[in-house]
Amino acid sequence: MFRPLGLCRRAALFTPVLLGLPLHASASDHVLAACDNDLNAAYLELATAKSHGAPRARLDELFRELDVLARQNGTTAAQVLSQYGPAPSAPSTNVPHPIAAPPCGNATTTTLSFSSAPAQAIPDATTTAQSGWGTLENFIFAFGQDTFLWDVDVTTTITHPRCNDLKVYLLAPNGQQITLTTDNNLFGYANLFNGTRWDDSALVPVTDWIYVNNQVVGPVVAEGALGALLGIDPNGVWDLLVRDDTPNNAGFLHSWSVDITTISAPPTLGSGSQFRIVNQGVPDAPHPGLTSTVVVSSPDTFLLDVNIATGIQHGFPSDLSILITSPAGTTVTLSTRNGGNRDNVYDGTVWDDSAPNTATDYPYLPGVVAPLLCPDGALSAFVGENPNGTWTLRVRDDLAGDVGFVSAWSIEFLTCAAPSPGQTFCTGDGLDTTITTACPCANTGAAGNGCANSANAAGANLVVTGTTSPDTAVLHTSGMPATATAIYLKGDVLGDAVFGDGVRCVDGNVIRMRTRISTAGASQFPDVGDPLLSVRGATPVGSGLTGYYQTYYRNAVAAFCPPATFNISNGIRITW
Repeated sequence: MFRPLGLCRRAALFTPVLLGLPLHASASDHVLAACDNDLNAAYLELATAKSHGAPRARLDELFRELDVLARQNGTTAAQVLSQYGPAPSAPSTNVPHPIAAPPCGNATTTTLSFSSAPAQAIPDATTTAQSGWGTLENFIFAFGQDTFLWDVDVTTTITHPRCNDLKVYLLAPNGQQITLTTDNNLFGYANLFNGTRWDDSALVPVTDWIYVNNQVVGPVVAEGALGALLGIDPNGVWDLLVRDDTPNNAGFLHSWSVDITTISAPPTLGSGSQFRIVNQGVPDAPHPGLTSTVVVSSPDTFLLDVNIATGIQHGFPSDLSILITSPAGTTVTLSTRNGGNRDNVYDGTVWDDSAPNTATDYPYLPGVVAPLLCPDGALSAFVGENPNGTWTLRVRDDLAGDVGFVSAWSIEFLTCAAPSPGQTFCTGDGLDTTITTACPCANTGAAGNGCANSANAAGANLVVTGTTSPDTAVLHTSGMPATATAIYLKGDVLGDAVFGDGVRCVDGNVIRMRTRISTAGASQFPDVGDPLLSVRGATPVGSGLTGYYQTYYRNAVAAFCPPATFNISNGIRITW
């Protein structure tokens, strides 16, 4: 909670250099900024002691003194550190952009805009205690949309003479709460959110904005990520909750709106992760910092979600700017100047848009890892990008006096996986009602597989990946004996007969497309240098023909389901 700092009690002219005022506050507005001699002097003393290598006990003492003075002015030492000092290593403003529909699931996007009812006054706080905060709720009723939210942006038109009095939250129809801003801009500037667009793809967090008195902020990233709402049903009541936490300044909510993009069908999901051991120090300021990279290689090319995990140790985490850059060059801020003097709080943190606590408002404790945080920026800014390529973590120390250490970091992601171009049939689990023949030795396999074999009671499994237009389809067989010879079959009509230890369901004009030797019980067709599946199976792309596929393989254990020494997988049906 903040109380806007009153005008300096001792009239004087100050410069940013002497006071250590933040580089991210406009120099032209320093005379308008709410300020306090003692608070600035305490900040300068701490910063100077750090830069001269003062003992940790002395630094903690100075931090406590700063905190006492900050609380007398309605703020905290951590927030002073977050808004004073060097400008953060934030990305430059990006022009917000819509997210294309995912290429999997054949979905289309629809965007609808919904606006609020007439303007309302924001009640002023009666005390700084939460029970005395002024509270306004304003509702938007949004209906007639598809039921899978793909993107949401918010616009607020709020006038207020001291914007750091304000806490603004968005509540979605499912009850999920997203923090737009809480007490940002220590200097008490006016009318900052009078037309602000909150958009994850804007890249610059509201906590890192270069504020100017009476100048509208935005487009900007909210404190909480709007991308956390991806996938919810957006139909229902949206609620903007505005709170004023300090007396003597009242505001007005003129209007607000939500732009909601939905998709007609949910995407199919793939996943992946990469881990990097670093074990390197973070150089002290003014060094440009430590960078570490991982290379992602995934069969999918459309990102849906990204989480980052960090092992970062530092005695003053508020010194740090932590950023992640995608192969496309998009940079998202995980944290800048958060955590105060609470040492090593990011040594095991997972950064996730859906985390319940934002990095700016988390109640950090010394030596206690913050396990799950919503970053300053929004990782949903990466949605729609290709995950493949080099990802870069950058950790920079922005204030001299301490060094840090990065032990490791990792990336975990969800992708839009292309749906299978085929359908499974002819399973040896007895569940396919179109097939009447049972496994010959009661050797029923697992659900979706062929009949059991001597090496695998679950039976062999045949799947297909890729697409039919263009033809990138690949048949993959697993669950066979370790080095079994396998023959990929294609028929043009259905069969239904015992075949060795299994059931063959391909018939008519049967083509033996290719023979493979299994490795660890698995093989695939086509492989590098092979003809396309549509070509080898004589089913041209776009022809409308249906092919039926199975893998026939050697199972030479005479004691298993005698007298046959071969078996066959489940079937796959593909319409070209």
